[in-house]
Amino acid sequence: MKPSGQTTGTTTRSRLDGEAAAVCRILGIPISVINPASALSLIDAGVRRRQGGYICIRETAGLMLARQDPHLSEIHERAFMVTPDGMPLVWFGRLYGHHDMARVCGPDLIDLLCAHGVERKYRHYFFGGGEGVADRLAKILSKLHPGLQVAGAESPPFRPITTEAEPETAARIATAAPHIVWVGLGSPKQEYWMSANAPHIPGAILIGVGAAFNFHTGEVKRAPRWVQKTGFEWAYRFSQEPARLWRRYLIMAPHFMLAAGWEWCRKCYGITRGGGAQPR
Repeated sequence: MKPSGQTTGTTTRSRLDGEAAAVCRILGIPISVINPASALSLIDAGVRRRQGGYICIRETAGLMLARQDPHLSEIHERAFMVTPDGMPLVWFGRLYGHHDMARVCGPDLIDLLCAHGVERKYRHYFFGGGEGVADRLAKILSKLHPGLQVAGAESPPFRPITTEAEPETAARIATAAPHIVWVGLGSPKQEYWMSANAPHIPGAILIGVGAAFNFHTGEVKRAPRWVQKTGFEWAYRFSQEPARLWRRYLIMAPHFMLAAGWEWCRKCYGITRGGGAQPR
């Protein structure tokens, strides 16, 4: 149901010199109105123009962090795309009338774009993961997608979150001349890193995929496809790493559902902050 007589929170902005991507704002954070096919099309356009930029892959907990952190929120505003990872974002996008919107998550996007880019000769750089993970990922994907062009792979040593650019690292990646840089540093570290370093890696599109490195290398087992489609992949993930993920799934995700649900009700029924309905 689309809100009647109210704004849908949707705007159109151009990130691709004429190619426009619709945006659905959920709790103030811009989520791109895309599906896997349209995401590939937009990335193709960006690669052809060699304009560079970065893509945030956003789930509910990350959206709540961005809502609380003005700097992180601004990083999302400047992103080439903010893909809807996690079915709750897709569900709310559809409630606002975007029926073609579908989930675009990190592990799936890696597979899709690596397969898609073989014929187009995209050069991929893998940056992140634990010791040796990026190199293993590059080898695994090269076997899965014969002809894949790997520009480089490195797993940087662990360091605290920083908003500062890393000139030596960025220069090393830029010298490899990749079209796509896969960044697996975890959120929100990878978003800060991409925002700071993308300007120093001209012509490349940086994509923050978080745990996707570990899924593809087998470090972490992913939920079966049927579980992913139900929207309960979070429960499977939580069962694997409860000590690390309990706050994300037991506090932040329910908080998101309540806040986003209330926002939709206000827009749909014209409910004011005081609780009454606005006159029609």
